[in-house]
Amino acid sequence: MRDGDATESYIWLLVIAMAIFFLPGVIYAVIIFLLVRQYDDWRLIGPILGVSLLVGIIIVHSTGGLQPWFGWYILIFADCGKNLVAGKYLSHFPVKALFSIMFVTGPPIGAVAAVLATRNFPGISGSRPRGPKKNPGIKRVIENLKLSRISKTRHPDGKTLLGISQNRKTVVSHADRELNQHCFMIGTTGSGKTVTLSNFAESAIQRGIPLIYVDGKGEVKLVEQLKTLAKKHGRKFYLFSVNDHPDGCRWNPLSKGRATELKDKLISLTDWSEPHYRYEAERYLQAVFKVFEALHIRPDIPEVAQYLYPKAAQRLARDIQDDGLRKRLLEELRADKTVEGMANRIAVLAASEIGELFRGDREPSPVMETKEKTIKLGGLLGLEDEQQDDTATLTHAPVKDNRPVLDLDQAVREKAVVLFSLNSLRFREFSQLIGRVVVNDLRTTIARRYDQPDRDFIFGIFDEFHVFASLQVVDILAQARGAGFCTIIATQSLSDLDLVDRDLTGRIVENCNTFVIQAQNYPENAERLASIIGTRESLARTFQVEGHLMQVGTGMGSWRETKEFIVHPDEIKRLKTGEAVLVRKAGNHDIERVWVRMPKM
Repeated sequence: MRDGDATESYIWLLVIAMAIFFLPGVIYAVIIFLLVRQYDDWRLIGPILGVSLLVGIIIVHSTGGLQPWFGWYILIFADCGKNLVAGKYLSHFPVKALFSIMFVTGPPIGAVAAVLATRNFPGISGSRPRGPKKNPGIKRVIENLKLSRISKTRHPDGKTLLGISQNRKTVVSHADRELNQHCFMIGTTGSGKTVTLSNFAESAIQRGIPLIYVDGKGEVKLVEQLKTLAKKHGRKFYLFSVNDHPDGCRWNPLSKGRATELKDKLISLTDWSEPHYRYEAERYLQAVFKVFEALHIRPDIPEVAQYLYPKAAQRLARDIQDDGLRKRLLEELRADKTVEGMANRIAVLAASEIGELFRGDREPSPVMETKEKTIKLGGLLGLEDEQQDDTATLTHAPVKDNRPVLDLDQAVREKAVVLFSLNSLRFREFSQLIGRVVVNDLRTTIARRYDQPDRDFIFGIFDEFHVFASLQVVDILAQARGAGFCTIIATQSLSDLDLVDRDLTGRIVENCNTFVIQAQNYPENAERLASIIGTRESLARTFQVEGHLMQVGTGMGSWRETKEFIVHPDEIKRLKTGEAVLVRKAGNHDIERVWVRMPKM
């Protein structure tokens, strides 16, 4: 036998002898170890050891001190051994001694075992990366009972209830002041992302906070849920739906603002390859709005689409009384090819089956006098003047529509619930355009709040954000915090945002301080999210082995400093439905694994 093997054998014999001698202490150490492993929290060691040591001190003190107490235990242990050898039964089992030994020897042994387990035993917090620990049935039942209870609980003032912490077994809530630093939520299909969003919506409605919800999927179920909840809590409910919902309303995003502000709302509907093309289109569009302003006309999108035809705009401009202003605007209303793309996009939106949803209360103004009272659209379609005839026309008769008109600024003052229900499957292109108009209208609404002395919070939820993603949302994230706007951006994966603009993904992540991460399937997305959460310093243990066919340890090794993911990508990929990792980077960089509550909506 080699010296190393002999030494190892002696060590094991010593360990076995000590285990037999201090058997009650070993049992207690195992209890501590199992408690720590069961609740996956090594911080339980401190309270357990404190109580154990206090009881041990009391017992030792009552037996006359430590030295005679150990001697008494050795004699009883020897007597038990002799009785067992002689085949006698233990009629007087030393229960008191065993009980005392358990409390005196158990804490140090349990502490050492638990600390070693946190570094080397799979399934304990702080150990090497692992898959999720199997959840015992009774433990999950208790968590379900807690979730059921808090699902019926009203959201407290200044907070949104989210669920139950898996580690701390406490209720998890999210403060409005934290949400004001914006939240990024991500979860694949079936992960429970919509339910998690519903907690924020329910919280806003219950507590009288204005809610602006933009749903890229256009779920009918969500419409009914928000409508019912708003009615229950006495809140006004406004629905703008591209699905022609019977409870839907019209919406004129151009109902407020000066020429420059209105121009900004529409110019972002087109992506510009070159800045000078954009500037040319901005100049022309702003001139059109100045004509409206000079004639005290408050237009809507369908009417703007008609006046983008240069001849129609020039004819209207001739009614301006101020000679200097009229002459200047007539010079600016000379469109070239750069304006056609923007004009065509707005015209297509206005002429679609959902175009009438953008009409305001005022009847449209007459533009041209033809024998059929029609408006020529040849300029919008890119035709030359000589190609235009009376067949390229669109009848512009006033449409009688008794549906209410949504004013976003007024809805916020009313603390109302506003839902923009898009439908990216049926109206892919229109959903993108409408989403951009919503964001721009919301941005100007937020800007007006800076002039108000008392500013309450506003919740803004953007679900399936990739459908209408644009850089305008980044402006809201960067500037809206001071106006009390709390943004929740939700999408299925980082890849969805990358398809729009990978730089946009980075800017959104940079401007959010709260992350709600639910299950991801694609490994690269899971690893990117784990990197966003961060890493921590750790010690990695190496072992020296020898042999070729049968490698065995030599008993030698080393420890080296390394970095590991705080939340491993495999954990993100294995999250169950309704399970989330909540990351709050503001303050103490708090990270919790949460079972999400099911709101009663």
